[in-house]
Amino acid sequence: MVPQDYSTQHLRADIVSVIANFPSNEAKAADVASHIARRISNGELRLLELVVGLRDFITSGDHTDRRGALHCLSIVLGHLPKTTLLKNDVSVVLEFYLSKFDDSSCLDQVLLGLSKLVGMKCFYSGQAGSVLNALKDEYQPTKHLAATRYLGFLILDTLLDKFQKIMLESHSLNNLFIETFLSIATGEKDPRNLLLSFNLNTKVSTALNDIASFKEDLFDTLFCYFPITFKPPKDDPYKISNSDLKIALRNAISASRFFEEDAYGNLIDKMTASSPSVKNDTLLTLRSCINNFGGEACFRHWLPTWNAIKFEVMHGSDADGVATESVAAEFNNYADSLEILRAIAIQLLSYKESAFDTFYSYILDELKPNFENDRDLKQSCAILSTLAKANTVSLEKVLADVLGLIFHDVGDLDVNKQKVMILNLSFFLGAYTEVYRESKGRVRDESGESKMIQYKDEILMLLGRALKGSSKAEVGLRTLSIVQMTKLLQMPDYLTEEEIALIAQYFIETILTDDNDNVYYASLEGLKVTSDVSEKIIVEIALNQILVLLADYVSNTSALVDGTNVNVERILNVLLDFTTSKQHLVTDAIIGLTKSLLKASTTNGGDSDNCFKLLSALYSLFDFNKSVITEMVASRFKTEIEEELLAAALGKPIFDDDHNLTLISSVLFYINTYAPRSKHQTELDKYLHIFVEEYQVLEKSTRSVIILTKLLSAFDKDCTLAAEDLASRCIKLLSTSGAQSTYYEKVSYLELLAVLSNKWCGDSFLQDVFDVEDGSIIHLEITAWCTKGLVMKNSGLAVEVINKFVELLSDKVKGSKIANLFELFPTDIPTLEKIKGVSWNNSVRVLYKQKLFGDVAPRLVSAFGANDDMSVKANYLMALSCILKNTPNKITISYIPKLLALLLQAVKLDNSDVVFSALSTIKGTVDQAPQLVTEHVHSLIPLMLDLASPAKRNTYMVRLTAIEILLKFTEHVPLNYLLPFKDDVLIRLAVALDDKKRRVRKVCIDTRQAYFELGQVPFD
Repeated sequence: MVPQDYSTQHLRADIVSVIANFPSNEAKAADVASHIARRISNGELRLLELVVGLRDFITSGDHTDRRGALHCLSIVLGHLPKTTLLKNDVSVVLEFYLSKFDDSSCLDQVLLGLSKLVGMKCFYSGQAGSVLNALKDEYQPTKHLAATRYLGFLILDTLLDKFQKIMLESHSLNNLFIETFLSIATGEKDPRNLLLSFNLNTKVSTALNDIASFKEDLFDTLFCYFPITFKPPKDDPYKISNSDLKIALRNAISASRFFEEDAYGNLIDKMTASSPSVKNDTLLTLRSCINNFGGEACFRHWLPTWNAIKFEVMHGSDADGVATESVAAEFNNYADSLEILRAIAIQLLSYKESAFDTFYSYILDELKPNFENDRDLKQSCAILSTLAKANTVSLEKVLADVLGLIFHDVGDLDVNKQKVMILNLSFFLGAYTEVYRESKGRVRDESGESKMIQYKDEILMLLGRALKGSSKAEVGLRTLSIVQMTKLLQMPDYLTEEEIALIAQYFIETILTDDNDNVYYASLEGLKVTSDVSEKIIVEIALNQILVLLADYVSNTSALVDGTNVNVERILNVLLDFTTSKQHLVTDAIIGLTKSLLKASTTNGGDSDNCFKLLSALYSLFDFNKSVITEMVASRFKTEIEEELLAAALGKPIFDDDHNLTLISSVLFYINTYAPRSKHQTELDKYLHIFVEEYQVLEKSTRSVIILTKLLSAFDKDCTLAAEDLASRCIKLLSTSGAQSTYYEKVSYLELLAVLSNKWCGDSFLQDVFDVEDGSIIHLEITAWCTKGLVMKNSGLAVEVINKFVELLSDKVKGSKIANLFELFPTDIPTLEKIKGVSWNNSVRVLYKQKLFGDVAPRLVSAFGANDDMSVKANYLMALSCILKNTPNKITISYIPKLLALLLQAVKLDNSDVVFSALSTIKGTVDQAPQLVTEHVHSLIPLMLDLASPAKRNTYMVRLTAIEILLKFTEHVPLNYLLPFKDDVLIRLAVALDDKKRRVRKVCIDTRQAYFELGQVPFD
């Protein structure tokens, strides 16, 4: 506890503690100083008493004692509230500090104290002059370290922030401050100090008076550092980057209009530099000057500026679309030069229009010959379109001249001429969009209609001719035309509805008939933009045409577009691609596709292949667009297409095909999942009546049970139904149907049990099911599937049942079949899918696999070690491999050290499934935690080499994975572990070079090369 009576002895002890800990333990010194400061602020101690206590140290002949005493006083001041010291206290301390300027060994502590003192409330402007004079006349920055010099800048920064208004009123104080700043700033080299110096220079040149008298000196203290380069040291405590210094210097140079002459002249001279980075820094600073110095200054300097940057635009590395990767990643001088032209245009227009006209006319006269001679057209159009982007006035002036130059000769246009015209035009389409989007779509100026609108017919004809009038081999021209048509769609208020519809028609015809990927994706993007502009048009033109084509295909097994026969896969792909995430389009597409499906399932007896294609697309529309299917949309589906889907599901082409029936059941699942939850109970009762009472799916084995299973998985788990009765009847049917039911039917009934156990069945009922003394395989499967439903909701009963399964693995007769059942437990099944944003349709927990693995893996490992019979051990390994195969590596990785011994034995078994599962786990471990396998490399490499050779158990995936593991060893295992095996790997892998699988051969080549290079020193 700190004593309440703070005596002279206590003060003396604290002073000695501060001095003793400086500078070896500054944290401790600061802590004690803050304690002293609290005493002063609480009134228990006066500042004078502190000074008296420090007197012996301050007057000591030992400079260490003097520095320690001054440090103590300074940091105490730093811990005091700014209102604590009274006017007299401040005056006394200030006079004391100023008297110590001649003690050079203590000057850093003097400046530290002053930096704290000038921030005190009772430090007044009348005292600022004495501080400034001392800094200007008695302080020589170059003789001190960077940390000391920083304090000088800090004092000035505080004084300027505090007394800026007073300085504006006092000519002498204003000038004294500037002179002091120039004295301190000259010759500075430390990055932290420079950052503060540049910021101070900015404040001085913008916030004080009489800058004209000091402009050359202020500018010189800045430009001597330009262009600045700085590489931060490792673990830089101040976190100052090269960019911080560049930006601060740039802001300072462009801060004041008084720097106009010096800045423009010096920066334009710097444009002759050969270094791209220096040019970039110059360009960015020049642009900042243009923006800050105003239009009048810009008008005086635009011509030398244009002459300085013209070469960079016309002949820079990006002018022809090529730039070195290293440079392109950091900056783009070509683009930055164009931005300067834009900045000039904006400033001149804000100054007066005639100034812009002078500037623009000069540049246009220089560039006109390029259009006449077909030379440097890209750069010329880039320049003119950049000027056009200033505002609507500049846009219309430029368009009035340029569009005539572009369309001056449209007679006999070959492919190259069309490309050039479209490329030239593209610059101005972009400029038009940018300008009028910012002006909120006002596309007419005072003179009337926009020039771009006047040339609309010519533009549409040019683009339409390039797309429809060119050969499909002209991919570049066709793609370019589509891209520019897409730009037209994005131009505010430019196209009429009829013109938008015409372009949409171009897109849909092209995407359906052109096989080139570039053309396809350009058209697809065009369709998406069209849907953003007018969903009504895209429905009428594109979607309806696709649905008509599908109807034609279903009726005639062919669909014609512009005389070209289009296959149904292409039509469906287009439908899926351009409707994505558009609610209206997705809804209409699903309804239209359902009608075609119903027709396909009934026309001429139905075609299961056609139904599969249509159902795959229908399922994908739901699966890809879950986010746009709302309750309202789902209600519309139930009203308009649910009955049709159910009728189609029971038709022969769909009902008799496993894939088709599963797909249509999944579609019905989605519709009912998203239907209003308030109607789930009614719908559930309706479907139970249809399937259980009318179709009697629980009386005899039938394929339609999959539909009921999917529907039950969709409804709210809070709905009520006789689940245990349904489950009992289902179990009875499975137990008695035997060979009468197909595999598909059996799995469908088993899935029904999983759904019922996950959502509705109670533990007591399921316990009774599990306790039945029946060792038949079908009963074990029933138990496993019921357990699956429990596992997915992390039920405690599931752990008990799985433990019984583990015990049954020791059965030499059924153990191998039981081991295969373990694959079911961690496997995700679509019927119990966890859908983002839907929590009501099942009780699936996100981390159920993690809990399952944690419960089962240790028991399997323990049981494996406790048994000596290899045939039984194989069962445990098989069960473990089934668990591992379907469990993410990030879950299993922490348990790998305990599993490695088993995995090494597993890869020696004759069961290729077990071997592959073990290899997959080892491969994932090498990727994520190589240190775990490093100590086993001597065992693993021979095993991998055995598995890489052709053999009965060494399937394609076993061979491939084994060689991939050998390759990963070279990336993750230390060299000294691998070198002893280098020759053996090179020799024994030679057999894999003749493997019948190309992928195995490829990985083998890469692996042998990696081992061949082990230990070699790479050439630079």
